[in-house]
Order: sequence, then structure tokens, then C-alpha cells
Amino acid sequence: MTYALATVQTVLLALLVAVGWSSAREWAGAGVVAAGTWLLIFLIPSWILTADPSLLTVGSLEGALASVDLSLVCFIAGYGAVRWLTDRGARARDDRQSRPSPAHQRRWVTSLDGRWLAAWVVFGVLGFAALFATTGGPIHFIRNLAAEGAMTRGKTYFIFAGMALVWVPQTVICARWWNGRGAGPGPSVALIAALGLTATLGARELLAVPLIELGMFYWTVRRRISGRSAVALIAVAVFVIVFVVGMVKRYSNYVVQHPGTRVTRLEFMFNQGPSDFAHSYAINTADGIVLIALGEHVVPSQAPPELGKELLRLVLQVIPSSVRPRIGAAPAIASAIYPSRVFVYAQPLALVAYLQFELPGLIVAFLVAGAGAAALDRELLAWGARRFSTLMLLLALGTAVSMLLRNAAAPAAADAIVEVAGIWAVARTSERAHSRSSMLAAGR
Repeated sequence: MTYALATVQTVLLALLVAVGWSSAREWAGAGVVAAGTWLLIFLIPSWILTADPSLLTVGSLEGALASVDLSLVCFIAGYGAVRWLTDRGARARDDRQSRPSPAHQRRWVTSLDGRWLAAWVVFGVLGFAALFATTGGPIHFIRNLAAEGAMTRGKTYFIFAGMALVWVPQTVICARWWNGRGAGPGPSVALIAALGLTATLGARELLAVPLIELGMFYWTVRRRISGRSAVALIAVAVFVIVFVVGMVKRYSNYVVQHPGTRVTRLEFMFNQGPSDFAHSYAINTADGIVLIALGEHVVPSQAPPELGKELLRLVLQVIPSSVRPRIGAAPAIASAIYPSRVFVYAQPLALVAYLQFELPGLIVAFLVAGAGAAALDRELLAWGARRFSTLMLLLALGTAVSMLLRNAAAPAAADAIVEVAGIWAVARTSERAHSRSSMLAAGR
């Protein structure tokens, strides 16, 4: 049964790619990016657990895989329904027509206000300074990544203020691409430095999101890279984020579990780490299947569904944690899903929806997610008529859909909202857009 369910999931994922792909947009859309995210966080762990069911110690693997398959069916149904309702004949027409070049499609050119960019840089420096001042510094962060959740609790505002250091060079690079120029060595070095600083936090999604957005932006407005090269670049980025950064974080967990160990970080990365990578990937790095099985084990047999408490937690998330009202969970849910204040689970959308309303909640959540992804992809097809900052917003929203598949708990959902608002705010405040036709008229 588990092999059959994993096989069905593989076929469904291929179907999502086929439905989301078009000659006008190719892979750079919310649907295909969601499929790539699904591959990493659900499909690969599904096959690992299917090959070795003993890795799952609590719950039913068959039930968890069935829920994941149902989620994917609903996502595809929501995506396909919106595509069918909005462009019943347009999709075939888009596939037959050649894609206009960006030079003929775009109506806007953009310059950036250096004063606003400088202000955002200062804002980012202050954010990271405040974060590290209250947590012992970047070296302490790297040495204690196992307790990342505890160290960053109540400091979300500092983290996303610091992320302005990433958003500024990201905006500059995208604006240069928008205007037909190269990324430039200065902005590229600044972006690499900012991502390196962000990597000390151990939150891999903070690295993945800007890289996905950059890739989608470049492919949308330029598309001067072959499909093979794009796949190679994506593979390298995934390897660095999942394996290299992930291995550093696993070493912190290893130190916590083996106090006093004399194994160095390099020794762990090349000796102990690779030997149990499949186990760690399915149980720790991409533990969505395990958590869904755990949630189904608890609800409804040990605790009733929460009936929307997570949405209330999200609404209250804007309040600082020191004064925020606490919306408690049933004891069984709390002990299973929130085991301690040190370790925090990344709760996938399927788990959050199930804990709220069981299978009906899961079905509705993924129908809505699929419909939202399709609506974004339709908007992206008309990117040439948009302002630069609007395209940045659409791509950020498309990436947020994928991030919520991995972690949709209230804190993570709030983080996704802040990330979308942040990159849009940097782009919109610094943007100086001009109509291409009006500039041509002025040139005459």
C-alpha cells in the first residue's frame, strides 16, 4: 500500500508540473515552483519512509501518505479549476504563440532612489545588530543552531529588519535585469555577503526564498539561460541549502545529543553526517510526513480538532510575544506538536489544516492554495504591463505559497507575510517608474 501511495504521489506531482507549465512562462510560476517544493518536502521523504517504514515510530505511514496524496489532488483541482475558468481557450492560444521579447512587452522602465536604498540598508544593519546583541552574536548562533527556535523567539521583528540587507541588493539586481542590464559585480557581492550573514541564523528558508525569487524574476523578464543550465543552478542551490547548511545545523543537534564530543564540524560533515543522511532528511530536515502521521495519531483519538485556533494565533502574532495572549492547545496536541520551547517543528500546511478541521480542513486548504497559485500565474502572464514593484510582489506571493506548504503554523505564516511585504516595500519605496512611451516622447 505504501509503495502504491508513493507511486500515485509521484504521478500526481508530474501532473502538477504539466498543468502549471506553459511556453510563455515555462517553470517560473507558482504552480511549478510548488511542485519543486513538494518534491523536496514530501515526495523524497515519502519514498525514504516507504523503503524503511521503521523510521516512522508514531502514527500510520499509510494514513500520512494518503493525506499527502489527497492534499496534492486538491491542490491540482484548485489550480486546474481556476486555470479553466479564467482562460478556457487562452491557454492553448498562449502555447501556440511565440513569447514576445521583453523589450516589446514592457511598458515601464525603472530607476531606483539611492536615498531609500541607503535607508533600508541602515534599517537592516540595525536589525541584525539588535538580533545578535540579544543572542550572543553570530558565532554563538552557529554553535547553537539546535536551539535556533528558542534563541529567535520574540525576535522576529529584528530578523526581518535585518533581511532588508538581502532585499536591497536583490531589488537592485532585479531592477537592472528589468532594464535589460546585467546584475553587476557590486550588487552581486553585496547579495552574497548578505546571504552569508543570513546563513548564520540557520533558517534555510531565509536563503531559499530570495534565490527562488531571483531565479523566477530573471527567467520571467530575460530568459537568457538554457533549461539545462537552470536545472544545474537549481540543483547546486538545493545542495548548498539542504546539504551544506543543513549539515551545519545537524552538527549542532549532534553536539546537544553528545555533550563533550570531540568530533569537529568537518569530521561530522564528512564522516558521521552522510552515513545517516536519508534518516535525518526524512525525520528532521523534511519531516512533513512524520508530523502528519503524528497529527493523525493525536486527532481525534486523543484530542478534538482545534476548530480555527491557529487562525486566531496568526491574527494575534503581530503583538509582541511578551504581552501576546496565549491560545493554548489541548494537552495531547501540545505535547506532540510543541514538545519544548527549544525545538520547534516546521508544521506543513497539511498538518495545520488537519489539526484545525481534520480532513475537511485539509481539502479546503489545498483547494484554496491551488486556486491562489493559479491566480498568481495568470497575473504573471501579463507581467509586461506591470510596474517593477508589482512583479516583485507577485513573485514573492508565488514563493510564499510554496513556503506555506512546508510550514503554515502561525509564526511561519506571519513570517511569510512579512517577507512578502518587506521585499515589496523595498522595491516600491525606491522605485521610480516611467512610462516607456512618455520617455520616448520626451526624447523626441
